[in-house]
Amino acid sequence: WLPTNCSRWCAASSTRPIGQTLIIARRAVDPVQELTGQGKERLFLWTDSIQNPLANTVVPTADAFNFGLNDGLAVGQSIPQLPFHIIPRYAG
Repeated sequence: WLPTNCSRWCAASSTRPIGQTLIIARRAVDPVQELTGQGKERLFLWTDSIQNPLANTVVPTADAFNFGLNDGLAVGQSIPQLPFHIIPRYAG
């Protein structure tokens, strides 16, 4: 259910936390303000295309999602890349 990789973005799933998915820019993006308006739009189109199927495929079914982005060394970004995290969360 991951969208087809393209020349500017790719997506990867992780098992910790369960169902976490990363959308990753294929070029160095540091800081995030380097993204063009079209790049930001594409990021959120990918987010939509991942979040909806992810909500229905993770077990247990996700109740909500966290979206995360570390932008800069001071907040823990280890390489000049844009990894956008989509993390399923559960009530209780």
